Amino acid sequence: MYQKAKAIVALPGVNRKTSNAKAKTVLGWQPQTNEDAILATLKSLVQYNSLQQLDQDLSFLD
Repeated sequence: MYQKAKAIVALPGVNRKTSNAKAKTVLGWQPQTNEDAILATLKSLVQYNSLQQLDQDLSFLD
């Protein structure tokens, strides 16, 4: 899982500059606050009983 993320970082010459300006102006979209994003993630993990799997996935941090 983490090897795929590392492979993405190693793409030389790829323009990684992005902007949400068009979504804001055209669609009126506003991003969530960091706090709201974290709470929504936790609610989803609880709803789908994924906390046990997350604990196993992060066990390498111990």
